[in-house]
Amino acid sequence: MKNRGNARTVILVSLGIFAGLIVLCTGFATLVLSPMIKQAQRASTENNLKGIILALQDYHDTFGSYPPAYLADENGQPKHSWRVLILPYLFQDYLYEAYDFDQPWDSPDNLWLIELMPEVYAVPGMNEVNDQGKTSFLAVAGPTTAISTEKGQNQNQIARGRSNTILVVVDTQHPIPWTQPDDISPEVFLSTNLDEGYFGSTLIGLGDVGVQFIHENEKQKLPRMISTDDEESEQPAEAPMKP
Repeated sequence: MKNRGNARTVILVSLGIFAGLIVLCTGFATLVLSPMIKQAQRASTENNLKGIILALQDYHDTFGSYPPAYLADENGQPKHSWRVLILPYLFQDYLYEAYDFDQPWDSPDNLWLIELMPEVYAVPGMNEVNDQGKTSFLAVAGPTTAISTEKGQNQNQIARGRSNTILVVVDTQHPIPWTQPDDISPEVFLSTNLDEGYFGSTLIGLGDVGVQFIHENEKQKLPRMISTDDEESEQPAEAPMKP
């Protein structure tokens, strides 16, 4: 009986050591892999933002202006988002054709599309947000921004050039349903702590398809990168709605 008890003790001690090693190895792997995973998520988010800027550029090449931040209804209220307008340039023709432009974005005929959010509008790693069909890719939208709340802006209206002008930001603090015709105003964006986002900084996308992470201590340079209202230029043609 004594030998049997000793054997049991040895087995239990061995199992305890083995379990401890598993926990230790798991913790070490998490410590090592987490930064690598985060870096991969950052790179994927940058690629998504570049794809969106390229789609905006293709839209501009087609219609002579960037899309407005939204198409309004007869009462001037936001009805359709720019994120829906550029779907054909993101190879999402099926979603574009399925979307009913005669109905508002939150009508029963359009709400079901929220759960089909294209991957390009997702931030890798923010699974709970992505599963709800919410996006963090927002235009900085106001009367005098490149993605304007007034009308489509032509590139010639950008005083400091595309490489110095913000079109879209990845604001992980204010995700919204991707079809919702809502974005972030310059005032709200400039009042946001840029270091409190998912990546510890905020990703911005410029008109020349350049992307960069911006920290809170760099915020002073952003106002001039948002407004296009420095010089007059020829008005672009109105971009047509979906037939």
